[in-house]
Amino acid sequence: MGAICIHRSYVTLMNDEDKLIQDLANAFAGLNAEQTAELSNFREMRVVAHALLQQEVKRLQTKLGSAHTRVRALEAGLKRNLDAIHDLDVEREAAAIRMPQIEQDEALVHGRIMDENRRGISGLTVCLQDSKERLLHSLGKAITDVSGYYAIKIGKEKVEKMPEGGVSLVVRLNTRRIVYSGVESLAVTAGQVVTANVRLNRNDISPPGGAAAGVKAAKAKREPATPPAKEENSGGDKGQFQDDAGKSP
Repeated sequence: MGAICIHRSYVTLMNDEDKLIQDLANAFAGLNAEQTAELSNFREMRVVAHALLQQEVKRLQTKLGSAHTRVRALEAGLKRNLDAIHDLDVEREAAAIRMPQIEQDEALVHGRIMDENRRGISGLTVCLQDSKERLLHSLGKAITDVSGYYAIKIGKEKVEKMPEGGVSLVVRLNTRRIVYSGVESLAVTAGQVVTANVRLNRNDISPPGGAAAGVKAAKAKREPATPPAKEENSGGDKGQFQDDAGKSP
């Protein structure tokens, strides 16, 4: 009888813990939604202020000339305001991200694929490879959203059979051309959330003039030591890997 009571108490405790975790997740989701709305409103204010500043700059240019110190000061203000709008756009993208929940025996590899201006790149396929650059299709893949966010959730059975030497990221276009092949090994274990962010050059992915222009531009910019772009399992362009803190190694 005592064993039954202990069992029931344990089940009740576990149910209460699950409920607490769910309540916290819902609260964070609500905070993110509120933060996104506030950032959007603040951005609109900045855009309106920018339009007014532009009108004032034009008026003073006509009246005082482009070289006048007052005009120069307002132009510098316009530049700062544009930078602020850009930073707000970056923050809005980050605030819109919803990280999936995992069980204790599962794992998650997630992060953002960004351009040189820290803006997310959507529509890219992210998957994992082993230390010999063999794609691990069984672990699944993810498509980046408008924030450049991806999340690969790895189930219990697959976590237990992770390859020795860890895994690394592979990012490719819908044409299957690989634009990033990771060199940083990610150790993935049960209950772990691994964050891996990658910075790419947007022009190398979607250049002006189409794919042919992109190939020509990539060849022109590529240093001799850099291996050529690759399909599936051949050597490819290396983007910039960033750790959890967003720093490059």
